[in-house]
Amino acid sequence: MNARVMSNKGAQTQIVVETQGLVFTPDNLMSVLKSNEFQIVQGSVSNPLNPAIPMQNTQIYSKDSLMIFLLQSQPLNSLIFTMMNSFNLSEEKIGEKSGLDMIKSIMESLSLVDETISAITFNFTTRFVATKKPVEQMTKLLSKEFTSKIKKIPSVSSLKMLSIRLGDVFPIEKEGTNIIFEPFLSNPEKMFWIQFTKKVMNRDSLFELIEEFPIILEDLINGVDSSD
Repeated sequence: MNARVMSNKGAQTQIVVETQGLVFTPDNLMSVLKSNEFQIVQGSVSNPLNPAIPMQNTQIYSKDSLMIFLLQSQPLNSLIFTMMNSFNLSEEKIGEKSGLDMIKSIMESLSLVDETISAITFNFTTRFVATKKPVEQMTKLLSKEFTSKIKKIPSVSSLKMLSIRLGDVFPIEKEGTNIIFEPFLSNPEKMFWIQFTKKVMNRDSLFELIEEFPIILEDLINGVDSSD
């Protein structure tokens, strides 16, 4: 299969670093990000660990396509890195550094090492153009045995696959991976939407995932949207 031409458009990478205690203060964060020439704006953000919680006002630090903000819930911190329109943080430039190197540098400056980190969640979402209709592609992935059983039930014989969720654990608590494929809501006849979530316990696992992710993403997309 030929390599798929990947587009950054609409992609979002979010990395949530949860600490084991109050490892750094907002002043520490501001000092580190100012030294790296980040701009500061005020805004409202949702909690990526619990979207049901009302949005809260916070300072958002931005440089190029990278945004960083801090959610505080004593005695813990959650530092959130958000990269817009990028799935390859190793190549994306933030100033003179790659996105990956900038994240590494900030974590080191804030003493976010394995001993002070409770968990790290890598969450990626994007949309992509399908080679065929997404619902048809997903429905074909069902086993023939399962499909034939469904077809024999008159009241649901016309049902098709509208979502695929894969995972090694649910819900994700300490570690694990979840992947969701669905037709893209505003263009379900031509586009897919994918969400990839992985929770790890140490920095090396995160950095390894970031470096491998472009290949992982291409393999996942080709797996659910085969042109064969």
